[in-house]
Amino acid sequence: IKIHSQSSLDNHYQSLSCIDVRDCEASRPEDRDMILSGISDLDALNAELQWAIFGTRGLLSKWVDGPGRAALVARILRRIEGQAVLSAV
Repeated sequence: IKIHSQSSLDNHYQSLSCIDVRDCEASRPEDRDMILSGISDLDALNAELQWAIFGTRGLLSKWVDGPGRAALVARILRRIEGQAVLSAV
């Protein structure tokens, strides 16, 4: 994975955090349907995909150092707090 800057990650964070295999695309709709029909638990696959991206050994884990990781955690917490406020409204 190539991330050009922190702002690039911030700009794409929402779409990365909401990836759902149900939204995948294929050249032909029947290919998409065939692939999805072979997955027994789509929610579990989505969770594994999130872990593969954001987990401690995920794609983004090597991108930041200790201080950068602390800043990333702080940004994630702010996003969660912001979503909680929006949900409460």
